[in-house]
Amino acid sequence: MIQIIRGVYGHYVTDKKSGKIFVVARDKNSDPFELTPEQEARLVSQGVARYVDDAEAGAAPIGFDEQPPEEEEPMEELSAKELRERGKEYGLSFKVGMTKAEMIEALRGEWPQEGETDGAPTFDAAEAVQ
Repeated sequence: MIQIIRGVYGHYVTDKKSGKIFVVARDKNSDPFELTPEQEARLVSQGVARYVDDAEAGAAPIGFDEQPPEEEEPMEELSAKELRERGKEYGLSFKVGMTKAEMIEALRGEWPQEGETDGAPTFDAAEAVQ
């Protein structure tokens, strides 16, 4: 189960009674919802969603959205192979040719802080319906 924390996400929902399919827009004010594990992991790894527990009792989020724990050995001292292995643990994959500095930046998860924007446009889903 995830909750959107940045931007707007639209997904298909099938009405159980009529069988009609429609799009539901979710944003940070929406209730938590479920998708396939792959879809949830993708949204969390992109920083637009966070995992929530089933009871939503205020428990800490779990999964890929957690920051890596403090390292005993500085990441700068790890080899590229070790950085790739560490990335797999957090659901990241690195493109061929990425520098160690780029891998370390991705591992540290330097996402925009609350109040900052990542340049992505925002819109109200109701505006698209005419």
